[in-house]
Amino acid sequence: MKIINKIYTRLLVVTALSAMVFASCETPLDIEYLDTEEKVVVNAMGNADENLNLRLTYSRWFLSEIPFKEITNATVSLLANGQKVDEGALRVDGSTYPEKRYYSFDNYLPKEGDMLKLDIQVPGEEPITAECRVPYKPQISNTEMRYTDDSECYPSISFVLHDNPNEQNYYMLTVGDGYNRYFSINDYLLVDADVEGLIEGDASVYGNVLLFTDEKINGYSHTININIEDFMFSEYEEGFTIKLAAIPEAMYRFLKGMDMMNDGMQEMFGEPVQIYSNIENGIGIFAISSTTIEHVVAN
Repeated sequence: MKIINKIYTRLLVVTALSAMVFASCETPLDIEYLDTEEKVVVNAMGNADENLNLRLTYSRWFLSEIPFKEITNATVSLLANGQKVDEGALRVDGSTYPEKRYYSFDNYLPKEGDMLKLDIQVPGEEPITAECRVPYKPQISNTEMRYTDDSECYPSISFVLHDNPNEQNYYMLTVGDGYNRYFSINDYLLVDADVEGLIEGDASVYGNVLLFTDEKINGYSHTININIEDFMFSEYEEGFTIKLAAIPEAMYRFLKGMDMMNDGMQEMFGEPVQIYSNIENGIGIFAISSTTIEHVVAN
């Protein structure tokens, strides 16, 4: 057990009144915490038909200012349907500062329906494993783009999702024209309007991404209508790209947890959120999505 004495915290207040009340207030705190051992963190989210990249680091205490320690001496194997198909090669991401290292699987592309498994050996650590089944791409049709007013500045897009029956499906939707845009959706079959932070089915559940399940549309064809929210003085002549991904439950729960955590960070006294992990003998996420992409222009 360790004791950290006199950690000074300064309350940051956004309103003028609160600033007057709390300005220059410093409170010494005695924080008691248990020693926590480092755990291996696995970050491996990818897409079908694309090479998978995986990053390994050690965890750290949340108040630590020490950079995350990368793991560069691991042996990382990828198995598909019980057979080893590739071994990760260490690469350097030269576009970041400081440069980040990751393991790349260059000789195998995940395929729809594959049962994938990671076997990770880090010297001095227990064997680390994770499994993920690659979902099948969503089926969509009747994609259409139109404008919601006469000024041709507020585009609206619709398409029909054909949900696979007799199974629980999880989806992630983005819309963009070079980068993802914020959009809204008023559809109570997809988004629960009673969830805190959502207003009439607002689609910006995780930034500019809509995460939803087929709980209320299981096995049916359902029309999805979305409105582009971030206004620009453009006629959008080049149209938009719709990306609808079928994602594993693990990825859905992980991203929902990240969204809850980001929301909680906006609250001064918000409770901590436990982020979902599907890594055995470690923490993190291993998940592969399958994405259907369509480009649409105004009729």
